[in-house]
Amino acid sequence: MTEMKHTPTPWAVRETVMHGTRYGGLWIEPEDAEYLVPLSGSGGAKSYTSRVVDIQDHDHNDANARFIVKAVNSHDDLVAALKAARSVIHEDRQALFESVTVAGIASTMDDIDKPHVERLDFALAQIDAALAKAEGRQP
Repeated sequence: MTEMKHTPTPWAVRETVMHGTRYGGLWIEPEDAEYLVPLSGSGGAKSYTSRVVDIQDHDHNDANARFIVKAVNSHDDLVAALKAARSVIHEDRQALFESVTVAGIASTMDDIDKPHVERLDFALAQIDAALAKAEGRQP
């Protein structure tokens, strides 16, 4: 099965405005979407090449649309930063574990060192769960 791909980012929130008045709602579309032709009888309003989401006027839609765009446009950078942080934390955890155990055997670790290793394990588990969610996988 071929995996469906989303509309390329970055995205932007657009609204229909005629003669200085907003009407009809909001939509989310590629930031570089090109105008097509003026809509017949629309007073010059133009349609766009592709809409990602079309949101009719309801409470919170403006804030929701802007939140969606902000999340989508920052997604790839956040995932890359989280993967980089995970790598550093994993390396630090491994170095700590090796320094506080005998031959890498967990039962040889002193009670005073266990919370430090467990704290890093907890952070790694949180990062793994967040990455799985961001990438559409099961944690």
